[in-house]
Amino acid sequence: MTQKENMQQEENTEAKPLSKTKARALQTQATMDWFKKTWPEVFSSQSKPLTVGIDQAILPVAEQQSVDIAAVHRALATWCSSISYLRSVVENTHRIHLDGSQAEPITDLDREYAARKIREKRDRWKQKKQAQKRQMELERAAKERKKASGKKEKEQPKTTAKQATSPAPTASVPPRPKLSLKRRKSTDHTPQSDSLASGIQA
Repeated sequence: MTQKENMQQEENTEAKPLSKTKARALQTQATMDWFKKTWPEVFSSQSKPLTVGIDQAILPVAEQQSVDIAAVHRALATWCSSISYLRSVVENTHRIHLDGSQAEPITDLDREYAARKIREKRDRWKQKKQAQKRQMELERAAKERKKASGKKEKEQPKTTAKQATSPAPTASVPPRPKLSLKRRKSTDHTPQSDSLASGIQA
């Protein structure tokens, strides 16, 4: 492929519009990156349990910086549903405010809820892995059957075009014997006139 064709392919890829789902996912990721940049102590690689209602503190800042409000809600939901964040709820004693200061204590009910969500996520992950493994095994078995079928076809003798068009041989029929009819010689030497005469007399 020439350089011109590569450039044209890249232009076509860039011009292709994103799907709605893909566009929303990119917007959500961009909003989480904005969280990390704006509040690095709170939204860091080591998740910390956030105070209840922290969105009310984030939304005014998002409006001032023209950040999409719906994207803020999606980004918060994604952040708080990750396994690392749920684990932080189980392991810590208190939540934190947007400025990093200590907030209300974490209740036992919140810990139980977070632990249950972690188990559910791990179960779904295991089920997904098992389904992928079964699918790979089915595809591998289908390829092996196809390969074995192709090998068997190669082993069979090929029929030539002449053999395909030539008629099937017929069984040879022996010639019928000729029947010759031989006239039998008459042993009766009585003249025909005598027999007629004798018939009249009778």
